[in-house]
Amino acid sequence: MIGTWLVGVEWLGVRVGCDHRACGFRAQIQTRFVFACCILSMLAGCSTLSSHQTASSTRLTVLRDKAGSSAEEALLFSKHRAAGAQSKPVLAVPDHPSIDAWTITYTEKKHQSFQTLLRRAEDYVLPVQRIFAEAGVPKDLVYVALVESGFTTTARSSADAVGMWQFIASTGERFGLEQNKWVDERRHPFKSAEAAAAYLSTLYDQFGSWPLALAAYNCGENRVQRVLDESGLTTFWELRDADWLPTETEEYVPKVYAAIRISRDLNRYGFYFKPQDNRPAHETVSVPGGVKLAWLGQKIGVDEAILQEHNPELCRTITPPGEPAYTLCVPPGTKESVLAALTEPRPSEVRPSRSSSREQRSSRTAVRTSKGKKSNVSSGKLTARNKPPAAPAPSKALKQDRLAAPKLARASQPAADSKAPKAMAAAKPSKDVKISRKTAATGAVATIAKKK
Repeated sequence: MIGTWLVGVEWLGVRVGCDHRACGFRAQIQTRFVFACCILSMLAGCSTLSSHQTASSTRLTVLRDKAGSSAEEALLFSKHRAAGAQSKPVLAVPDHPSIDAWTITYTEKKHQSFQTLLRRAEDYVLPVQRIFAEAGVPKDLVYVALVESGFTTTARSSADAVGMWQFIASTGERFGLEQNKWVDERRHPFKSAEAAAAYLSTLYDQFGSWPLALAAYNCGENRVQRVLDESGLTTFWELRDADWLPTETEEYVPKVYAAIRISRDLNRYGFYFKPQDNRPAHETVSVPGGVKLAWLGQKIGVDEAILQEHNPELCRTITPPGEPAYTLCVPPGTKESVLAALTEPRPSEVRPSRSSSREQRSSRTAVRTSKGKKSNVSSGKLTARNKPPAAPAPSKALKQDRLAAPKLARASQPAADSKAPKAMAAAKPSKDVKISRKTAATGAVATIAKKK
């Protein structure tokens, strides 16, 4: 553009210098024409540059959206959504026989059970809907938790999925939920809800369809993507009708849509549901690590079980040791009592040394042994501990004496009557013969003892 302008000026100067007088008027016209062309060229160049800048910024936005929708950056993507990004489309309940069937099941066959789940959801629905709205996710997807766990924070499935939103360990870790022997944030109702919103948002960005996103939430995005690639189908309902998905997943999505349909018209289906938003479910207070819930509950007058109920993410009845501060949930109105209790000295946990533990074990064993001896002696029972020493084994001579003793005893008795029946002759030896045998054996044992 600049080169064209310079060429025009140079040409203009040559023409003006060659024949200024003869072509004065013509030179003025040419000058104006060249400057007009230069201005038009400059304007065209600026518009082209701005269009290139717009296109490049659009490509950067697309790349940024794609990066945010990846699984590894799901949490960053959710924060981007919370910062004011465009929300996902409204969730429309489609007309499908499977949804109608589950609507009838929930409203007729399982009416009482569904009502119980709605009562349990009253403390969670509105806070979770706010979390979902900030993440750009349809608020009605809060009822995924109703189908997943019935709004139970400590639920655990056969596949070791935990919490209200049923995260397995790897997915929970992928979306920032801490898991160790002290804490499992999959059981925290609101931290896990933030992770669920990020996960659902990621799944929608991958599949572009809420039915497919819900199916992937149930059986995994890799499986759904593989089924789509292998079948060549494009919608969840086509996959369901062709029986490409697991049976649980084929029923899971209609269950969620049926729960959403009912929640939008509760009076029509005969349910009572009043979400609680005007009263806080708990207060939060920062406490140091290693605080026992039993001790804290005793100080503030709250049962330990209630503190556990307010903090379902705690795997043990103690805040994580070593943590400088831990956010603990306490019943409303007890925050000041907790802060006052923390100013008092807490019972220290002193672990016994190995030597002392060995001494304690040996002392317990000795006490147990002495008790056993006393009980056995007092009851007159013979056990391995209080049995008398066994007599020495008899020698060969002693055995011969024992065999000869009955013969001598029988020789000393008078002869039996010949008229007596044969049965009397075969009768057992008398009491005196038994005594003589016992006496002979005892005497032999005494003789052996004297020799020793």
